[in-house]
Amino acid sequence: MINTSSKNDYLPATVQNITLWHYEKDIVHNGDENVQLMKLEEELCEVIEAFCEGHSHEHCKEEIGDMIVVLITLCERRGYSLAECANTAFQKINKRKGKTINGGFVKEEDLK
Repeated sequence: MINTSSKNDYLPATVQNITLWHYEKDIVHNGDENVQLMKLEEELCEVIEAFCEGHSHEHCKEEIGDMIVVLITLCERRGYSLAECANTAFQKINKRKGKTINGGFVKEEDLK
Protein backbone atom coordinates (compact mmCIF):
# COMPACT_ATOMS: atom_id res chain seq x y z
CA MET A 1 0.00 0.00 0.00
CA ILE A 2 1.24 3.46 -0.83
CA ASN A 3 1.74 5.90 2.02
CA THR A 4 -0.93 8.55 1.43
CA SER A 5 0.52 10.93 4.00
CA SER A 6 2.22 13.43 1.78
CA LYS A 7 3.71 16.87 1.52
CA ASN A 8 1.41 17.26 -1.51
CA ASP A 9 -1.55 17.96 0.78
CA TYR A 10 -1.21 21.72 0.17
CA LEU A 11 -0.76 21.37 -3.59
CA PRO A 12 -4.32 22.44 -4.60
CA ALA A 13 -4.02 25.79 -2.79
CA THR A 14 -0.56 26.37 -4.24
CA VAL A 15 -1.75 25.59 -7.77
CA GLN A 16 -4.67 27.98 -7.28
CA ASN A 17 -2.31 30.73 -6.07
CA ILE A 18 -0.03 30.21 -9.07
CA THR A 19 -3.03 30.20 -11.42
CA LEU A 20 -4.29 33.49 -9.98
CA TRP A 21 -0.78 34.96 -10.30
CA HIS A 22 -0.75 34.02 -13.99
CA TYR A 23 -4.03 35.85 -14.57
CA GLU A 24 -2.89 38.88 -12.54
CA LYS A 25 0.23 39.11 -14.70
CA ASP A 26 -1.86 38.56 -17.86
CA ILE A 27 0.35 35.65 -18.89
CA VAL A 28 -2.51 33.30 -19.73
CA HIS A 29 -4.33 35.51 -22.23
CA ASN A 30 -1.51 37.62 -23.63
CA GLY A 31 1.42 35.28 -23.17
CA ASP A 32 2.98 33.38 -26.03
CA GLU A 33 2.75 29.60 -25.85
CA ASN A 34 6.00 29.18 -27.76
CA VAL A 35 7.77 31.44 -25.27
CA GLN A 36 6.35 29.32 -22.45
CA LEU A 37 7.59 26.13 -24.12
CA MET A 38 11.08 27.61 -24.39
CA LYS A 39 10.81 28.69 -20.76
CA LEU A 40 9.91 25.12 -19.81
CA GLU A 41 13.02 23.85 -21.60
CA GLU A 42 15.13 26.47 -19.80
CA GLU A 43 13.67 25.44 -16.44
CA LEU A 44 14.34 21.76 -17.17
CA CYS A 45 17.98 22.59 -17.88
CA GLU A 46 18.13 24.42 -14.55
CA VAL A 47 16.71 21.37 -12.75
CA ILE A 48 19.30 19.14 -14.39
CA GLU A 49 22.07 21.55 -13.47
CA ALA A 50 20.88 21.82 -9.87
CA PHE A 51 20.82 18.05 -9.42
CA CYS A 52 24.04 17.30 -11.30
CA GLU A 53 26.00 20.01 -9.53
CA GLY A 54 24.76 18.91 -6.12
CA HIS A 55 22.94 22.10 -5.19
CA SER A 56 21.02 22.31 -1.91
CA HIS A 57 17.63 20.66 -1.50
CA GLU A 58 16.04 24.10 -1.35
CA HIS A 59 17.59 25.12 -4.66
CA CYS A 60 16.52 21.86 -6.31
CA LYS A 61 12.96 22.32 -5.01
CA GLU A 62 12.89 25.86 -6.35
CA GLU A 63 13.98 24.74 -9.81
CA ILE A 64 11.38 21.95 -9.90
CA GLY A 65 8.80 24.47 -8.75
CA ASP A 66 9.73 26.81 -11.60
CA MET A 67 8.91 24.02 -14.04
CA ILE A 68 5.55 23.47 -12.36
CA VAL A 69 4.75 27.18 -12.65
CA VAL A 70 5.36 27.06 -16.42
CA LEU A 71 3.35 23.84 -16.75
CA ILE A 72 0.41 25.49 -15.00
CA THR A 73 0.62 28.37 -17.48
CA LEU A 74 0.53 25.96 -20.40
CA CYS A 75 -2.41 24.10 -18.87
CA GLU A 76 -4.37 27.31 -18.33
CA ARG A 77 -3.73 28.50 -21.89
CA ARG A 78 -5.17 25.24 -23.22
CA GLY A 79 -8.06 25.09 -20.76
CA TYR A 80 -6.65 22.08 -18.91
CA SER A 81 -6.04 21.67 -15.21
CA LEU A 82 -2.74 20.41 -13.87
CA ALA A 83 -4.67 17.68 -12.05
CA GLU A 84 -6.39 16.39 -15.19
CA CYS A 85 -3.09 16.32 -17.08
CA ALA A 86 -1.45 14.42 -14.23
CA ASN A 87 -4.41 12.05 -14.05
CA THR A 88 -4.31 11.45 -17.82
CA ALA A 89 -0.64 10.52 -17.53
CA PHE A 90 -1.31 8.33 -14.51
CA GLN A 91 -4.08 6.44 -16.32
CA LYS A 92 -1.60 5.74 -19.11
CA ILE A 93 1.20 4.50 -16.81
CA ASN A 94 -0.88 2.91 -14.05
CA LYS A 95 -1.18 -0.53 -15.60
CA ARG A 96 2.10 -0.40 -17.49
CA LYS A 97 4.28 -3.44 -17.04
CA GLY A 98 8.04 -3.42 -17.06
CA LYS A 99 10.92 -3.16 -14.65
CA THR A 100 13.36 -0.68 -13.24
CA ILE A 101 16.80 -0.91 -14.82
CA ASN A 102 19.69 1.36 -13.89
CA GLY A 103 17.33 3.58 -11.90
CA GLY A 104 14.76 4.10 -14.67
CA PHE A 105 11.52 2.31 -15.49
CA VAL A 106 11.62 0.44 -18.81
CA LYS A 107 8.29 -0.50 -20.39
CA GLU A 108 7.75 -4.19 -21.06
CA GLU A 109 7.53 -3.65 -24.83
CA ASP A 110 10.89 -1.86 -24.77
CA LEU A 111 12.53 -4.81 -22.98
CA LYS A 112 12.13 -7.03 -26.04
